[in-house]
Amino acid sequence: MDSKQVAKVVLLDGEYNFLILATDNNPQFEGHWDLPGGHVMINENIVDGLIREVWEETGLIIVNPEELYAKGTTTFFAADLPSGKIKLSSEHKEHKLISLDQLDDYKISDKFKEAIRRAHE
Repeated sequence: MDSKQVAKVVLLDGEYNFLILATDNNPQFEGHWDLPGGHVMINENIVDGLIREVWEETGLIIVNPEELYAKGTTTFFAADLPSGKIKLSSEHKEHKLISLDQLDDYKISDKFKEAIRRAHE
C-alpha cells in the first residue's frame, strides 16, 4: 500500500536530463513531462521505493541515487542515467533527454525544474 511519501529522481546523462511524458490516463498530468519515481510503500525504505518506482516506470535500474533535498512529502534524488532498454509503463508514453537550456520549452512543473537545476549544482 502506498504511503504519502514520494521519491523522484533526476536522471543525468552528462548535461542532459531524462524526462518521461505522462499519458492521458490521468487528466491532471496529461501532456506534462515527469521525473521518474512515485509513491513509496508503507514501511518501504525510501531509496528502495525509488529504485522500484523507476524500474516500474522505465525498466531501468538506478544505482547509488544521491538525495538532493526534501520538499513537503517529496524527496528528490539525482543519479546517473543507467544504460539499458527503456520500457515505459502505461503511465507514460514518451521519453527524451533535454538540456537545462530547454527546460522552459517543455510543460514541466516548477518543482521538477527546481530539482533538475539543483542536480546540476
